[in-house]
Amino acid sequence: MSQQTPFPFLALPPELRTKILLHTLNHPMPIPLSSPSATYPHALLLVSSQIHTEALSLYFTSNTFTLTLHRHNDDALSPFLCSPHRFLVRSLRVVIQRWGANDYFVKTFGPVLEDMILRGGLRRLLVGIREMDARALERVGLGIERENWNVLRTLLRDPDLDDGKLMSMGRGEGGFNNCDWWWKD
Repeated sequence: MSQQTPFPFLALPPELRTKILLHTLNHPMPIPLSSPSATYPHALLLVSSQIHTEALSLYFTSNTFTLTLHRHNDDALSPFLCSPHRFLVRSLRVVIQRWGANDYFVKTFGPVLEDMILRGGLRRLLVGIREMDARALERVGLGIERENWNVLRTLLRDPDLDDGKLMSMGRGEGGFNNCDWWWKD
């Protein structure tokens, strides 16, 4: 039985390696940042330090990630908030079920998103809110959550974002409806 020599992957031109890695790392559905281990390329990252560097960057820049905000977020989001990988994320979908306790969105999560835009690579931010919250926002305005809405509006209008949208979670395309009316002052 003959012994096979390994394929010299690192000898390929970087452009070709990138295409192969993108094919391997790209996921069609958004990846939940609360539990990315199902799609995280652990084995690939252990091959070599060069592949680790190339693959890790491609994993975070070529996929869309998702986070869901609940009433209590401190424990669930802290690994992501402290991770240097957050600066590599280019596309993020945030679903707001609740703003969170103790000004969580204004004091913790909003500044992290702003930092991801200014110091990182975040260029596409889609924020989904409950349909009842969208109807209330349209009907009565900002209400008691004024500070949260103002921080969110500022984030979505950031000139460094290529695409910033507020969507209501309903029966629209992909389960989201556009809230274009919200941009009017």
